[in-house]
Amino acid sequence: MKFIYGLLIALLLLGVGYMITAVFAPKNYRVERSANVSANINKLWPKIAHLNNWEMWSPWKEMDPTVVNTYEGTPPNKMSWVGDKDKSGTGSLDIYNSKEPEKMEYNLNFKVPFESHSQGIFSMQAIDANTTKVTWADYGDIAFMQRPIMMMMDMDKMLGKDFERGLFKMDSLCKAGL
Repeated sequence: MKFIYGLLIALLLLGVGYMITAVFAPKNYRVERSANVSANINKLWPKIAHLNNWEMWSPWKEMDPTVVNTYEGTPPNKMSWVGDKDKSGTGSLDIYNSKEPEKMEYNLNFKVPFESHSQGIFSMQAIDANTTKVTWADYGDIAFMQRPIMMMMDMDKMLGKDFERGLFKMDSLCKAGL
């Protein structure tokens, strides 16, 4: 009986500790990367704002070549995908605001491997006639019960490397004249 009582006390303390951690843990996150891309801002715009062009530079297409993308709109302003649940998952991205050629904002929704929602933005600034500074960011709220778990996951490290890879690939394509 003492064992069960002790176990219940331990579980209660763990639960209370988890809740206290959730109160003080970060409520949201933001991941952001920037790079200078070797392209005129007007020529770069369709590579970012027309979602069907993402396949050329997407780091996730490179990680999961089995992913199947579908597009809606002209030019495509919504992209949905189904891929390997451990690599790209299943979800959708839809553009909700854009100001050509300076910024494009989107909603990102995942269904698999877990449900999540965030927003993203591409901001572009012409450095000169053939160079554009591109800033790619993703941000979102963290649900109360997920906050302690998210403290152990470094979103900046996990997602940041993908943003860096995508910006590098985008620059490489532009340098190759594609």
